[in-house]
Amino acid sequence: MIAKKGLSYNQSFWFIFFFILTGKASFMPNDPFSASSDSLIAPARTAFALVTSDTLDLPIATKAFYVGTGGDIVLRAVGSDADVTLHNVVGGSVVAIRVKAIRSTGTTAADLIGLA
Repeated sequence: MIAKKGLSYNQSFWFIFFFILTGKASFMPNDPFSASSDSLIAPARTAFALVTSDTLDLPIATKAFYVGTGGDIVLRAVGSDADVTLHNVVGGSVVAIRVKAIRSTGTTAADLIGLA
């Protein structure tokens, strides 16, 4: 049997039909949870680089954060008025703390990703 290259007639029809309707060249991925409400125990809906600062809070409070390169992390949790230091956090860890600030001074961990 010889394999066919490209799209079948039926696949081509639906691709062109979709393109004409939406102006997009590809289909959106199926997201069965798009209508679900967000909660603290739901998986993160967004991920963003955490920028450390000694004076500014994060633009979005996290549900948790990922540590790419291990080390110490000085942070302020959402419900706290004081900073705390997490010592020797292992790289590749996901830390389940709602954080509103990561401080530059004292933080030696790197490649931090916020999950919200």
